[in-house]
Amino acid sequence: MDLLCLFIQQPQQVLSRDEIVRQVWGEHYPSDEGVTRNISALRKIFRKDETTEKYIETIPTRGYRLLVEVETATPEAQSPQTPLARNRRITKLAVLAFENLSNDQDMAYFSDGISDEILQTVVTTTQLRVIARASSFQFRGDAKAAANIATQLGATHALDGSVRRQGNTVRIHANLIDCINEEVIWSQRYDGDLQDILGVQDQIAGSVAKALNTTFVPTRHQTVDPRALDFFLKGRAQLDEEWGSPNIVEALPHYEAAVQADPSFARAWALLAQTRAYVLRGYPKHCPAEVNRASVIEAAATALRLDEKCGIPYLALNGLAAWGDYRERADNLERALRVAPNDPEVIMAAANLSARLGRLDESISLAEQAVELDPHFPVASFYLSAVEDIRGGYERSKSISDDLLKRFPQVDYMWTGALMGAAANADWTRLELIITELEKYGPIEKMQVPLIVFRAMKDRDPKFVDYYVKQAREVLAAKDRLDLRVISVMYHLGAWDEAFDLIEHSSFAHIFDPAARPPAGWVNESIIFHAGGPCQMIQDPRFVGYCEKLGLTGYWVSSDHWPDVAANPTLSYDFKALALDSVENSPQIHP
Repeated sequence: MDLLCLFIQQPQQVLSRDEIVRQVWGEHYPSDEGVTRNISALRKIFRKDETTEKYIETIPTRGYRLLVEVETATPEAQSPQTPLARNRRITKLAVLAFENLSNDQDMAYFSDGISDEILQTVVTTTQLRVIARASSFQFRGDAKAAANIATQLGATHALDGSVRRQGNTVRIHANLIDCINEEVIWSQRYDGDLQDILGVQDQIAGSVAKALNTTFVPTRHQTVDPRALDFFLKGRAQLDEEWGSPNIVEALPHYEAAVQADPSFARAWALLAQTRAYVLRGYPKHCPAEVNRASVIEAAATALRLDEKCGIPYLALNGLAAWGDYRERADNLERALRVAPNDPEVIMAAANLSARLGRLDESISLAEQAVELDPHFPVASFYLSAVEDIRGGYERSKSISDDLLKRFPQVDYMWTGALMGAAANADWTRLELIITELEKYGPIEKMQVPLIVFRAMKDRDPKFVDYYVKQAREVLAAKDRLDLRVISVMYHLGAWDEAFDLIEHSSFAHIFDPAARPPAGWVNESIIFHAGGPCQMIQDPRFVGYCEKLGLTGYWVSSDHWPDVAANPTLSYDFKALALDSVENSPQIHP
């Protein structure tokens, strides 16, 4: 109701997401997805009056606008002013890596681990928006200056301190700093035994919540075996160091030892489940024989039984689902967001699924929140740029991509993403500029194949197109399936009929196989929804059949949660009608 009143007060005006958050939720805003959910709820109500096609318009990269005229009632008939939160500064907390004051410098894993656990406790026990450790832990030493934290991370407050460990005793000194005024507003020292560390984390989180005037809901107080804590923090350090590598399997023994030493340690069970799922699905050749689906489910269920507010177990369960089992994946991520609405890892997983389901506006909203909470984590910003490009917001995507190339020139996928964006949008001048810049950073031999393809998208040399189509047909004959990226490139090369012919003869059964790997890169199926540039598959009525083969139409019809393309006014055909018809006439509807 507050959101509706805000639109009514400012009809025909574009309201940014930040303005909506500030006006409606203020500093108590729990989740950026709330804007999307409430916009969707209002749209569903308005759709009951089918005389108007659209009441609330999405303005890409800018916000939302109420399109209808508003009649102003007389003062006597007006409702009381709604409780909109005005002129509030949204609190954003950065929990920094506490300094290691132990005599043994090898204990850095311990101080970092304790700092991360304090961060996680604040996230789960308060309504504060907390910047992710991937960003906040990059600031150490002199870089911790309050003004720098405010500028670099957009934080209003920072929690810093030190950790000293001697045997099984630990001393934690914590300081809460107002980054804007550059002053310490709260400071406390905690001395205790390692087995009481979870209680100490709760005390710190409670003190922070009180100082920042927000709600605090303590965790179920429990002690933890010091040996289990030590194993857990070593596993956490290994997980962070090896994420994205098959060496992540080396974290498993630490978590196994942690839950054996203390079977009531919920976080250890949660990360054990997540690591097992990641190794099982991502690196099956490196997966230990004892790690299987049942072991992931057992660990996740145990974690949730011990702590129902933990979102990580749902990510583990989500990792077990087949990539085309959209219903189960959506259910798991909805549960994860419900209990962990400010966890950037949960948010990114939800953003990924939303894009794969063609809900690009929703994906952008989630990705923006992830970037806000984790501004120095390149994957989040890269994903925002990629989905913005797919949605048709090439100018914004290009701006984000150019910034990422300057900040992370050593990351290969930044260059690949920038090149693909330029080629897909026929921005050939930018394509050549990116190639020139890429050459400055060293040999580009490993980029030769994609560069040939991207340049071919400009020239569309018939000989190259014929060669590419021939290669695709040979792959299809050998494997009975094609990579979605190959089909998209073929369409961008102008081989439209050939692309849909290959789709017709290709099997996509692997995406419904719970043991198979993802079908394509970070963006997966979302690339088929590309709404920018000269080649858009969504404009071809055959696109609906493509979606049916991927199991998407079955999900959309059964959930009644449609993709953005269903409301695209530029289509020459009725997308929803064709989708409904394809499902009705299909002998099998995938999950």
